[in-house]
Amino acid sequence: MNRIRSLWLARRLRADDPEVRRAAATALAELGRSGVDSLASALKDTEPEVRELAAFALSGARDPTCVQPLIAAMRDESPSVRCQVAETLGALGDSKAVDALVGALGDLHPEVQQAAAAALSQLGDCAIEPLIRALVRADVRVRPWVARALGTMPGPVPTLPLVRALEDPECAVRHAVADALGNLRDIRALDALLGALKDDENEVRTAAAAALPKLGDAAVAPLLAALDDEDWFVRRSACRALGEVGDGRAIEPLIAELADGRSEVRRAAARALAKLGEPRWGAYVDGEQADFERLAGCDDRRAIWPMQRGLTRGDWLTRRSAAQALGTIGGPGAAEVLTRALGDEHSEVRKAAAAALGQLRDWCALTPLLALLRDPQGEVRKAAVGALGRLGHRDAVEPIILNLLGDADHGVRSAACKALGGLGAKAAVEPLVVTLEYGTSEVQQAAAEALGSLGDASSIEALVRALGSECDAVRKAAADALCKMGEQTLYPIVRELLDRSSIARGPAAWTLGKLGDRRAVDPLVDVLDVDDEAVSISAAWALGKLGDLRAVEPLVGKLKADNPGLRKAAAEALGRLGDRRAIEPLAGVRDDAHEDVRRAAVEALGRLGDEGAACGGSPRQGT
Repeated sequence: MNRIRSLWLARRLRADDPEVRRAAATALAELGRSGVDSLASALKDTEPEVRELAAFALSGARDPTCVQPLIAAMRDESPSVRCQVAETLGALGDSKAVDALVGALGDLHPEVQQAAAAALSQLGDCAIEPLIRALVRADVRVRPWVARALGTMPGPVPTLPLVRALEDPECAVRHAVADALGNLRDIRALDALLGALKDDENEVRTAAAAALPKLGDAAVAPLLAALDDEDWFVRRSACRALGEVGDGRAIEPLIAELADGRSEVRRAAARALAKLGEPRWGAYVDGEQADFERLAGCDDRRAIWPMQRGLTRGDWLTRRSAAQALGTIGGPGAAEVLTRALGDEHSEVRKAAAAALGQLRDWCALTPLLALLRDPQGEVRKAAVGALGRLGHRDAVEPIILNLLGDADHGVRSAACKALGGLGAKAAVEPLVVTLEYGTSEVQQAAAEALGSLGDASSIEALVRALGSECDAVRKAAADALCKMGEQTLYPIVRELLDRSSIARGPAAWTLGKLGDRRAVDPLVDVLDVDDEAVSISAAWALGKLGDLRAVEPLVGKLKADNPGLRKAAAEALGRLGDRRAIEPLAGVRDDAHEDVRRAAVEALGRLGDEGAACGGSPRQGT
């Protein structure tokens, strides 16, 4: 009965409908021996499609008697038939098919070559040696299929031939070999795969990087060492692999890698840490230059590790950013690595390291910072002077004074003034006075500010003279400094103020207002009438600041001054004095030709409590 059915099914293999042919082939495979004979005969059918279907059906028969007919069919004229026959021979797993399949590796059609290689990988140990030989001798188009076949074999495969094949001149072969070594998971391939991370071709490097995590825990130590490689691609690949392996030993080194000079490496380290249960680092590191600023601001003290690492590796921008961040984050060892960075080849890094050491205020940095005062770059010397000032060490005073008097760079001398003011050293008063007399305007301003911080009465005379400087910034700095010294400076300022030919009258008037000594009222009233607009305006402001009602009438008189700036200043001062006698005069200038004067009058009326006058109504009479 089976014989009759097999013949009938064999005829249906020639049906036009492909579904009919496929069903017939499947049914024949289920008939056992009689069906296998029919299918084996169908391998010689005149129609290629029938032969292909027969070969496909035989893969399910699992009958060793069909191996020889299939081997013979490997010479079929149709590539699609040969391809299917190779797949079937692989599925049957009979060692007698090795030679035929090895021969098929030289087929002219790539799909047959691929099918033959895949079939050989299913045959087990008997196919290993032929495949290894083919890995060396086969055509370049075949060697990639051979490598992948060796990587997918079920049993142990010698690793050394594949390792050697990583030196194949063809990129496609090396790529396939890297894949295969990863699939074999043999730790003996570790060094070769690490080496492949430096391959000239990106495809090979990518394949090697994907293979490394498959080697497991044994790869952790070499991968950690690879984090120090000069090649950024190797470092990035090592980060990714360590994340995939999942070993906690990698956490600290990966945190340190967050300051790598390459954004790609920083991102890879952050993502690897997330896989290791440390997802928070992804909030700080995104591959931007701002990574360092965000790390410095995080509350995890372990962030010091990437900052320290960043100072020893990467481009100068990375090293500078790391130095700046260390100044903010501090921590054990920060001063030590920053001190070493004072010898960096790039001036911007030395500058940032000096500034950071100043922030840390670690006295251990005193000697290296003093040495930096001889740096050829002015900006670096300036940073060193500033840092010495912040350290607050008395031994820095004399070297800073020498820099103040002898450095050719104005910026350095200005920084020296500021540092001396912060150190509070009385020995600095005389050099600062000399600088205030003879320095450039920028340095004079800094000297005046420093003298104000020191508060030494012996500098009063020099500061009063500085009120006559031609530079507005110097005059203001001198006035501010005198204010810090208190009322002891009143009489020298008044004497200067009374010298009506002096440019210092404006700053002096302003200073008297800040001092708050009401003995200055009469001298200030006297200068309300001078021709110098700046002086009269300063005097009006100062009278308002002093709060003495003796100034009300003189200021009311200035509401009709020709100068709109003085009218505005008088209105503002009257508003601050708070005397209601000024309400009616202020109401009279609500229609002033100048908007600033009108606005000042309205605001003053509001401060005096006459909302009606401020809004345009009639003023209430004062009491």
